[in-house]
Amino acid sequence: MAFRQPTKGFDFNHVGFRVADLDKSIDFYSDKFAMKELSRMDLDTVTIVLLRYADSADPSVPVLAREGVLELVLAKV
Repeated sequence: MAFRQPTKGFDFNHVGFRVADLDKSIDFYSDKFAMKELSRMDLDTVTIVLLRYADSADPSVPVLAREGVLELVLAKV
């Protein structure tokens, strides 16, 4: 029986967490993991902040194509 690999060639490049306090979460990941803010999107229902390691990727690589990106999501109430 042949083993199928439907995700062969795919990379796991980022993960997202819903947070209750965006500033506190950014401070935590910046202090404990030396991550830096990559971008921020202020949308109608959420604010999304993408963090990365300082040495993670060439700036010419599109944000969502980079590896090691952490997405923090704060719902607006």
